[in-house]
Amino acid sequence: MSFIFIAGFISGLVGLGLGGIVGKGGAGLLLGLFLGPFGWIIVFLLPRDSEDSPSTPGYSSSPTPPNLNRPERNLESDAYKIWLGKQYNITRNDLFGKFECDEKLFDSLLDALTYADDLEKQQEEKQESDLRERSAQDEQQTVGDKELEKDSDSTWTDTDLFVLIAAVIAGGGGFLWLMSMLPS
Repeated sequence: MSFIFIAGFISGLVGLGLGGIVGKGGAGLLLGLFLGPFGWIIVFLLPRDSEDSPSTPGYSSSPTPPNLNRPERNLESDAYKIWLGKQYNITRNDLFGKFECDEKLFDSLLDALTYADDLEKQQEEKQESDLRERSAQDEQQTVGDKELEKDSDSTWTDTDLFVLIAAVIAGGGGFLWLMSMLPS
């Protein structure tokens, strides 16, 4: 009877270690304790927390994609003027007899459209800058990943050693645990 508890305890520790690899240590402990090697497999099948979720510090969402139905930026184009009017909510303020855009008043519609066009230009420049910055970061990360891959090809990491030890324990302890579950 004590053998069952020892095998369950060892199986739980292995589950804790394997669960730690995927960020589910507590679940790994419980599943390993109660289900043994089957619990270890289940731990790896559990959904993982996304690394790039909005709740993760340092998460940066992609910049607002350019409006695909926006006409070419040209203040001579009626289609662009209409698009600016809708996009930036340019309205005529009858109380002041002026045009309103972005909580600012303008004497003429052309002034309001020019202001909205400047805002659109600034937004475009910011998106291009963000895209260049992201491309540079991706390039640096790719170079860093290649260097890390080159360095890690010939060395054993802690994870590799842990998985090897867990496999040895699982081979012996898991087999004994399963054997103890068979009716005598």
